[in-house]
Amino acid sequence: MNVEQTPKHIIFNDEPSVSRRGVLGNNLFRNGRRFHNLEGVNYPYPNDTIETNRLKLDHYVSKYAWQGTIFYSPLENELTEGDGFRVLDVGCGSGSWLMEMALDYPKSTFIGVDIAEMMTKEKRPQNVGFIQCNVLEGLPFPNNTFNFVYQSNMISAFTEEQWPLMIDEVIRITKPGGWIELEEKHWIFEDSGPTMEELTNEIVKFALSRGINYHMTPFIYELLETNGKLSNLHSGVTIFSLGGDVLGELAFKSFKELFHAIRIPPLDKMSDLEVEKYFETIRQECETKKTSAKLYKFFAQKKL
Repeated sequence: MNVEQTPKHIIFNDEPSVSRRGVLGNNLFRNGRRFHNLEGVNYPYPNDTIETNRLKLDHYVSKYAWQGTIFYSPLENELTEGDGFRVLDVGCGSGSWLMEMALDYPKSTFIGVDIAEMMTKEKRPQNVGFIQCNVLEGLPFPNNTFNFVYQSNMISAFTEEQWPLMIDEVIRITKPGGWIELEEKHWIFEDSGPTMEELTNEIVKFALSRGINYHMTPFIYELLETNGKLSNLHSGVTIFSLGGDVLGELAFKSFKELFHAIRIPPLDKMSDLEVEKYFETIRQECETKKTSAKLYKFFAQKKL
């Protein structure tokens, strides 16, 4: 990947109304899906088995959007040699990235943290650990613990005000000379049709009602640059289609499942059959107009 000092293209209302709702402990059940129900947690998407499977799919969409590469920080030798090398995945979700890395680099140690344990315990490599915690309350590690800290798909978890604080927290637990790497989608699609634009506008409005700004992904670079504790800052962006080719179909499936779950307007007043027809219209629009999405990558080294 060519890296530059600014991102570049690389060609290689309120909470929706609900019909069935219930609360159990730290979880909220809505329309047959399980969601977080914790004070101060803005993340709006499910934390159930269906979402775990979608996150696994999303991992492979991201992987192949980057031509099979799952990290860009220059740490291949260190990861291979191990020798006490520690890696943290913040908001590890299904654990797909974590477990793939652990199998590729068996001499290094990998830890995942998330607000819910969605990572399977079966076939978990011996060099993988998990800690359940709310990262907004701070990461439960001493200063300078990890050689490499990775974070992806957290644009929906943090408000604009929380992003600089979380970057500081990630840097705090990274060893001097260690690397951090952030990967985020930009939820503003290129060349979309009218139905997709309608849904995208509602998605952005829904997120803003929770303090989440889906427009800010390209500006994460600026947050890292102005932090003052990082050097060797790089960024890149890759573009992938929604629909069309195999990768595009997988990406569209992930997109559909994600927003099918939360039933924001206009989906909230539709039957299941009407929702399916609505997404089929979007899929056809995406194929016709060749709608695309952007995936950003930022990586930098903590100053010595």
